Amino acid sequence: REPVRPAPTTAPVEAQAMARQAPPGPATAAPPPAAAPSAAPSRAVAAPPVNYISMVSAALNRAKRYPQRARLRRIEGTAMLSFTMRRDGSVVNWRIVRSAGDPDLDEAVGEMIERASLPPLPDSIPGEIWAPTVAISFSIR
Repeated sequence: REPVRPAPTTAPVEAQAMARQAPPGPATAAPPPAAAPSAAPSRAVAAPPVNYISMVSAALNRAKRYPQRARLRRIEGTAMLSFTMRRDGSVVNWRIVRSAGDPDLDEAVGEMIERASLPPLPDSIPGEIWAPTVAISFSIR
């Protein structure tokens, strides 16, 4: 089994792709009012603890299976998987935001997230849901 590898980006996965995302607001919402000069600066959402990211990565790797048809054809690829999970670790929904380039690999990503047993969110991650995007790599050694 291959480890889940971060996507090639200019910013670390922990800060960019694994950050908690707020759900979108209603489509008809008015833009927020301009901040008053005396308003406190907004605080950035802290990245999840590294040990939690390692736990999520390990859980995904345990659930990942390299499709035999893709292995026989020596197909490799990396998919970007976005999912939303509750505090208890249960996955609410998921989608592949970038294909691995092969339908067998993409199908394996879906099976993996459905099969995975993810750890509960640590207290340091605020909110009731967490919506990371992770790179799922398949490579033949």
